Amino acid sequence: MNNNCPIVLLLSGKICSGKTTLAAGLKAKYGDRLEILKSSQLIAAEAELKNPTRSELQNAGNGLDKGNPEWVCDALKKLVSPQPDKIFLVDAIRKKKQLASIKSVQDWDVWSVYLDASPATLEVRFNERPSPYPDDKKDTLESHSTDASETDNEEIRDLSDISIDTERCSEEDAILRVSALIGDRARTKNQYVDVVVGGQYGSEGKGNIAAFLAPEYDLLVRVGGPNAGHSVYAEPSTQKFHHLPSGSSTAPNAGILLGAGSVINPTKLLSEIEENGIDRKRVKIDGQAAIISPNFITEEDQLAPIASTQQGVGIATAKKITDRGNYSSSASAAIKLAKDTPELKAFLCDGFLTLSEHMKAGNKILLEGTQGSSLSLHHGDYPFVTFRDTLASACLSEAGISPRNVNKIIVVFRTYPIRVGGTSGPMNNEICIEEIAKRSGLDLEQIRQTEVTTTTGRERRIAEFDWSQFEKSIIQNGATDIALTFADYLSNENAQAFRIGELSKETLHFIEELEAISGKRVTLVSTCFDFRNVIDRRNW
Repeated sequence: MNNNCPIVLLLSGKICSGKTTLAAGLKAKYGDRLEILKSSQLIAAEAELKNPTRSELQNAGNGLDKGNPEWVCDALKKLVSPQPDKIFLVDAIRKKKQLASIKSVQDWDVWSVYLDASPATLEVRFNERPSPYPDDKKDTLESHSTDASETDNEEIRDLSDISIDTERCSEEDAILRVSALIGDRARTKNQYVDVVVGGQYGSEGKGNIAAFLAPEYDLLVRVGGPNAGHSVYAEPSTQKFHHLPSGSSTAPNAGILLGAGSVINPTKLLSEIEENGIDRKRVKIDGQAAIISPNFITEEDQLAPIASTQQGVGIATAKKITDRGNYSSSASAAIKLAKDTPELKAFLCDGFLTLSEHMKAGNKILLEGTQGSSLSLHHGDYPFVTFRDTLASACLSEAGISPRNVNKIIVVFRTYPIRVGGTSGPMNNEICIEEIAKRSGLDLEQIRQTEVTTTTGRERRIAEFDWSQFEKSIIQNGATDIALTFADYLSNENAQAFRIGELSKETLHFIEELEAISGKRVTLVSTCFDFRNVIDRRNW
């Protein structure tokens, strides 16, 4: 759920399936926050009808559908205002093209609900209800069911985010299920921080997961350095974040903090802020963060015997340790911190105080780690490791957050792990991308373009899923939740899945095995690189 966008809730289903009852129940729960937009009102307004009969509405609606299948979406654009967290309930959507066009609007948080019941129950309900059109002699269940406006019901049900059988589900339960669908869930207030880390060698798709979650948080925190780049889907072009949290654009009202353990290239950071249109007032940098000098990049390029992104991050981190006796805030110092850097003066803060203020206010904090658990300096395959410990506990330490403040630790895994190209270290059962294309049915060139590193553009190595690595990462990070990415690599059918049940059987079995081995739930599934690509199974 994106709290910074209006929520558009679409109801669909056969006549007397319970749409009006559900709409009334949701209105009673949410009050002025929810506005009901009846399809009959939309048709009458678009067709300029006054006091129309049911037949006139159906004929007008069918005419609008033929003339412009996206007319409902166009009508809604005139009515849906950009009010954060406002709910616009549309009762009802009856054509699949209407549903598809509305779901394509990126400025709305769109959810679709299909209601159903058995034919016998629908008949009883129809006969018991007072007709809204008493003067219409054709007002029968059969006349409704055979009308052109009702022909897409089965396909709409398959495309909807949730289907509710109102014969088997009480009104109260239906309201509860829809409320959970749009993100209105009971949430713990005892801990403030959720952590997202990679469980493999990096490039697990953490960026897109973090961007998806970010709108639920008040403060976004990132540690690490620009040797790791996180890609986030955006139109017209993908956004790439090397310093900033991946949710910086998807959560435009959240604060941004680069923790004391961060390593910063000032020139690149300022360019990243500018290129992504980030309000500079949102960004805060702990004064203790290390600064990458240009000569550090040259030095790292000369020293790297293993595959490295060569951004100077490792040298800067090493000098922060070894140059303590020589440290000076003067320009001639071997190592400089953020507090010594004039161009960063406007962003400086005490990271502890920033975090403390948010926690005292009961605000939610999302901490985003970089790279992957198996690249940990201490716990990876040394020397094929990065400059720091990459586990969740280390990310917390670099940010200055106590483990006691942690609510959830989401560990992200790809279906096929990767390493950066070159002499980057061992992988279990390395394979080629041609094999993945063959298995999944995806276009080989599409995979080839995807499997280059965000920071260097270097082609990646790829391997079979490593179950031992998976178990180790779950235990070392203290995972509470699993996020699975690149589900389309298991089957290209998954790219069109919006619900867990729409995933291929192979993928569902894969998820079941992940949960059996780890004892943790796979609560987030990324099906492809798209703005609606994450299946959300959380209950928190």
